[in-house]
Amino acid sequence: MSDGNISIVPNVQKAVVDVFIDPAWCIGEVQIVIKPTIHFGDQKKDLDSVLTVNCRESVKVQMPETGNVPVFVDKIETNFQAFHPCGYNKFDVGDGTRTIDLLEDKSIPPLNLFELVAGPLNNTHDITIDLDTDTTECSFDGTLNDHEKHVLSLINYPEKKIEKDAKEEEEKSSTSFDSKLKVQIGGDKANVSHEQLIAFKGKLEKYTADGDDKQLKFKARYIYNYTPINLAGIPVHPIFRYFWLGNGVPTNTYMVKSNTCRYQQAVSIKTYPDVGWSLKLSYTNSTVERELWGNQRYANTKKAKFKREPQKWIPAGEGKSIGISLGAKWDDENEYDATADITKQVKTLTESLGAIGKFVNSVFLGDENKKEGKYKEPDAEHKEALESVADKKDQKEKRELEQTKDQLNAAKTRHRASVTDRDRARAQKDIDSLQRRMDSQSKEYDLKLTRSIGSISIQWPQLEAQFEWSLENISQRGPFYNQTGVVLQGVLELTPLIGITATLDFLALAQRAHPVALAVIAAADITLAIIGDGSKITCELSATGTFGGKLQGFLNTKTGENSFNKDDRNANDKQVAELKCDLEFKLKIAIELNIEKKKFFVKVIVTGKLGAEATAKWTAKAPIDTDDYGWYLAPEMTFEGLEIKGEASFSGQVSSRDGKSKYGSVESTNEFTWQAIDAWKEPKKWGKFYFPSKKE
Repeated sequence: MSDGNISIVPNVQKAVVDVFIDPAWCIGEVQIVIKPTIHFGDQKKDLDSVLTVNCRESVKVQMPETGNVPVFVDKIETNFQAFHPCGYNKFDVGDGTRTIDLLEDKSIPPLNLFELVAGPLNNTHDITIDLDTDTTECSFDGTLNDHEKHVLSLINYPEKKIEKDAKEEEEKSSTSFDSKLKVQIGGDKANVSHEQLIAFKGKLEKYTADGDDKQLKFKARYIYNYTPINLAGIPVHPIFRYFWLGNGVPTNTYMVKSNTCRYQQAVSIKTYPDVGWSLKLSYTNSTVERELWGNQRYANTKKAKFKREPQKWIPAGEGKSIGISLGAKWDDENEYDATADITKQVKTLTESLGAIGKFVNSVFLGDENKKEGKYKEPDAEHKEALESVADKKDQKEKRELEQTKDQLNAAKTRHRASVTDRDRARAQKDIDSLQRRMDSQSKEYDLKLTRSIGSISIQWPQLEAQFEWSLENISQRGPFYNQTGVVLQGVLELTPLIGITATLDFLALAQRAHPVALAVIAAADITLAIIGDGSKITCELSATGTFGGKLQGFLNTKTGENSFNKDDRNANDKQVAELKCDLEFKLKIAIELNIEKKKFFVKVIVTGKLGAEATAKWTAKAPIDTDDYGWYLAPEMTFEGLEIKGEASFSGQVSSRDGKSKYGSVESTNEFTWQAIDAWKEPKKWGKFYFPSKKE
């Protein structure tokens, strides 16, 4: 109150706080100064007034009676070192995608670890460490131990050894350090030589200058060990050193040291190998086909020597098989396919099992002829005799085919020149009889001279299983945000569950419709059969439909995230299962030639193709997943457009008779692609269908 006026200051309260100083704070000190700070909400206020404590004066401390005393609702730091002005309040570590403050949680001791997955060259990461350092009131100011310009230092890093080795190499030889390391697996020519790139000269890449107290930036990488190794006494590729990615996997460490009066931290920046492994198992099932409608014009009489066999399902394709493959990929570009090495080791193992092993090699590994005992290859003299017999047989077949072709052309001419119905019927009967002869020759000589107007083929279920494992950075914020974890993924896929292809041959339809067309097309088929195996004329429409699906899952061994948890699936954008259906229509018109001739000591191969095809394809899929309402299907369809392709190609090659030595070759290929109807830009979606149906 002043001159009758009242001055009001809102929210003013008075509090008397007794401060008790721990005697340990005064050890070795004459006087200490306490700077009070008030914390409220997320803010704080440093008071201008200070408390001065005389450490030489002995006072009698008497704690107050229980009653109206302050209540502490937060962690109270009792370590006076934490209040030293020479220090920092944050220790941010980032790798470009993650940033974490190792001092963020003040309720626990500072974290001293940051993990990441990296490679030696392409998959490196720039590590940035940021501090809000203040060393103006360092206790060692002006001495050799002054923390100014000595707060951050990188005291150890994996490139040190590479730098040392490179220096020693330069001292021993004038040759510069080679960035390639050649690794020979085994000592004979049968083994494969693997070459990998180290891709750097062994120097640390550091971007901040020494003496920077607020930031340290450098490139972190993982340096693979490519020295040869043996597993169970068998030489294997060095990447198998990292086949197991769990506990005990080799790591690289960048050790960062911080020095202030408040904090002295030793932070390990650990890099883990970025190799990803993939194991694939496949089962290829058989395909069967059947003729639905043939081009046969002649009647099957009792006296006929040749009759077409009744329509039935027959095998097509390569039959059943089992496959296995193992591969690794690292540093974005390096790949290693271990399938050949695995097959070789399996052969070695099975051969030691005697007769059973030989059977396994024969059936599963395709090693059908071991060239043992009576199954030796014929010598040069016997080879020549066998080839002579084969040539005579081929010449006989070609003469008979030529005779049939000439008779077809003659019958065609008579049919066109016929005036009366009687002459026309006789010429037509001759053509029908010649079709019977051609069908008989097709079976006898194992040629595909018989056409089917309509046919259908069925692909029985095929199975593919793929398992992958790799180390990944933990991207979800939480207690493991500064670490890495092993991620396991698996997919079980039916490719397809079933597949059906229906084919309509327009040339066969023309043969069935008119005898002259039969004669013309049959004569052309015989001509191409005489030219060479694989030569043919195609004019057909096919429709292929497949139905399959897949079941997939994942597990992060560090965080426990898995495909059985709905939130984890959504966070990783992975469905439990998916159904898939394809429908493809294709119209193909082409002429293909394949000629192979052996003369004296040389072999000549000539191939050519002229044709065009139009393809239209629809693909539908339906992910299976769950949400708050239960399990659902979310079908969608994509149209890939109508694409027309044309090709005119020719190639020729001259080689030795056995094909081992090539003397010359020529090749010409001309292709065009036209998108007649554009593909859909976005798939058509029909929403979610719940099972059982969702109740409103």
